[in-house]
Amino acid sequence: MRNKIYIFASLCLACFLLNCKQQVPSHIEYEKSFEEIAQLAATENKYFCIILSHPACPPCEALHTRLFDEVSFAVGNKAIFNIVDITLPENKWYQQFIFSKSQPATLLFSPKVELITIIQGASRASTECIKNVINGKPECVRYRNNLLFSEAIASGEAVQALNLILTAKRKIENNRDATAELAESMQTLYYPYPLWLQIQNEQNKGNTEDAVFLARQMLTFQEPWHAELYNDLFLASRQVIDPDFDIANMPVLEIENDDIHLGSLQKDEKADIRIKLKNAGKETLAILDVSVGCSCLALLSGISHEIEADNEEYLHLQFTAEHQGEISRNVMITNNGIVPVKTIVIRANVK
Repeated sequence: MRNKIYIFASLCLACFLLNCKQQVPSHIEYEKSFEEIAQLAATENKYFCIILSHPACPPCEALHTRLFDEVSFAVGNKAIFNIVDITLPENKWYQQFIFSKSQPATLLFSPKVELITIIQGASRASTECIKNVINGKPECVRYRNNLLFSEAIASGEAVQALNLILTAKRKIENNRDATAELAESMQTLYYPYPLWLQIQNEQNKGNTEDAVFLARQMLTFQEPWHAELYNDLFLASRQVIDPDFDIANMPVLEIENDDIHLGSLQKDEKADIRIKLKNAGKETLAILDVSVGCSCLALLSGISHEIEADNEEYLHLQFTAEHQGEISRNVMITNNGIVPVKTIVIRANVK
C-alpha cells in the first residue's frame, strides 16, 4: 500500500513539475543592444523579438502587458523579448531600417539571427501572430507587414532584402566590405537606409568620390516621411559632400504659434487662421510642402517657396467646422531646415 501511495505521489509531483516547466515564461529584457540580444539568443538557441516602443504610447504599454501576461507564457521558454525605447538615439536605426514610424512594432528573428517578420501594433491579431510564429505556425506572417515599401513588393521579398541590409550593417560596423549584400538588396528595396550604408561602406574602403556621389543621391529623397525618419542621415550626407558644412548655418523654421485653439464654433462655421513663419537660420529656407490633411482645412493663399534668412512669411488657412465635438487637426510643413517637418495643431470645439 505504501509503495502505491509513493508511486502515486511521485506521478503527481512529476505532472506538477512538467506543468510548471511548460509554464516557464520567456525571457524579457530592456534596452539590450542588437548584438547583445542576438548573441544571447544564438547561445540559447531561441527566437528573439525586438519590441520598438515609445514611453508616451498607450498601445506600447498594452503590448508590454500582454508580453508579460500572455505571450511569454504561451510560447514557453522558446524566445527572448527585448523592449527598446525608440526615442533614444542608439535605437533610431531600427525604424530607419524597417522604413516605418509605427509603434509598437515587433521585429521577430530566428535563433540564427534571421528576420522572419515585422508585426505592427498591439492588437489581439498582432500578439496572436507573435505567438504563432514562435510556436511554428507562420501562416499569419503575410498579413502583418504594413510598411512604407511598395505594395508591389511581396512581404517575403521585402524580408529577404531586409536580412541582406541587416547583414550589411553588421559587416560595416566591423569594417568589412558589404558591397554584395547592398547591391542585391537594393534591387528589391531602394530607400534611404541602405543608401546610407552604401555611403559608409565606400568611406570604409577609402572611396571618397563614390561616397560623395551616393550622398548626393541621398538628398534626392524629399517626401515628408523621408524627412521625419532620416533627417540625421541627410545632415550626415551633407557633411560627406562638404566636410566644412556647418549645421549652425542651416535654415530654421520658427512658427509663432504651433498650437492654435479656435474656441467654440457652430457646425459649418468658418474660421480664418493667420500664422507667422520665420526663417531664424542663416541660409534660405525652402518650403517643400504644406499638408493640411483633411477637407476641413484649406490654404487661402499660396506661400512663398523660399524665405530668406531672418525674413517672415504668413500662412493663411481656413477651418470649416464640418463635424461636431472636440476637433484636432494637423498641418505639416516640410522644409529644408534643421527640423525638416514642423507640425501645427488646429483645435476647435464644434457645437
